[in-house]
Amino acid sequence: MLDVAEVTRSEDFAALAPTWRALFDASAHATPFQSWEWVSSWWEHLGGGRPWVLIARDRGQPVGLLPLVITRWRGTPARQVRFMGAPLSDYQDVIAPGPRAAECA
Repeated sequence: MLDVAEVTRSEDFAALAPTWRALFDASAHATPFQSWEWVSSWWEHLGGGRPWVLIARDRGQPVGLLPLVITRWRGTPARQVRFMGAPLSDYQDVIAPGPRAAECA
């Protein structure tokens, strides 16, 4: 059974770098648009709203990551959840090793 933790504060986002890189490296289907370098640059320069990064763990070990952001929808009070990097990134999905990707999703 997976445990899911969330990161919701900008201050805590940078601490995800080592975990993010390890999961990215272990994922055979990850694209450059899912890398820590791309997403953290996007967040720093174009990101807005509040991060909502979900981290799946199995017995304390990270096995998947879902990078999301919560923003206002078109300046209204309504909120929307999008992938970090959207709409510039070509590919957005869970970051997880192949055998765990479906389970994490």
